[in-house]
Parts: sequence; structure tokens; C-alpha cells
Amino acid sequence: MNGAREGAAWSETRRLLKRWEEVPPGERNRRLLAKVGRQAARLVRRNGSDTATIARAVPADRREAMRDAFMRAAEEYVPLPYPGRVTLFWPEHDPASPEAAMEGWKQVADDVDLHVVPGDHLTYSTRHMAEFGARLRDCLRATQRDA
Repeated sequence: MNGAREGAAWSETRRLLKRWEEVPPGERNRRLLAKVGRQAARLVRRNGSDTATIARAVPADRREAMRDAFMRAAEEYVPLPYPGRVTLFWPEHDPASPEAAMEGWKQVADDVDLHVVPGDHLTYSTRHMAEFGARLRDCLRATQRDA
């Protein structure tokens, strides 16, 4: 009996995966991001926005499942072409080079404006917030002038 249930579950999993593969990439992106967004909103509503509080409120196995879902969504994400300009802020201490990041974005956007900012993935928007904010402000002002 247990083997029959496992066989049925595997069969259903294969059926769902086949259906998922038929979904266009843009729609996949929308669905995956919506699901992750709903999960995050639910956690914040229940526990506030403090990440340490959220981490304590969610059991370890659930956190692992959520991390896996997020990683799967990130791996499956297919950016759609963007005809405009993208402003890319890249932390100077990121393991990937700014040039490599820019090349990746050029596969999506027609025009990429690169700004290397101090810090790493976490500190550019915390410890170095003043400089990052000033650069962002300058970019926004330039965009308003050009409009």
C-alpha cells in the first residue's frame, strides 16, 4: 500500500513538473515571485520585519524549505528583455567583478549604467548607506533632468 502511494505521488509530481515546463518563462517568473512574496508578507504580518524574530518564529525545517523554494525560484528566473536603461549599483567587494555583472545585465537591457559602490552585498546599503544614497540621489536627479 505504501509503495502504491509513493508511486501515485511520484506520478503526480511528474505530471505537475510537465505542466510547469509548459508555462512560458515570464509567467513562471510572475508565479514564483508572487509565491515568495506571499510567504514573506505572511511572515512579516505575524512576526514584524525583524529578520532575527522571523528566524526564531519559523521552524528550522520550514526555513530550509523556504530557502530551497527561494533558490529554485532564483535558478529558474528568466529575465525578460528590457528596452530601456538599467542603472546597476555593484558593491566593490562582491566576489563577481562589476564587468561580469554588467555583461550579464547587457543580455537583458539595451543600456546599462554601472556604479561601483563601497562595501559588499550587505554593507553597501547599511554601513555605506550615506554614499550609496548620495549616488542613488544623483542618478535619480539625472534621470529627471533627462526626462
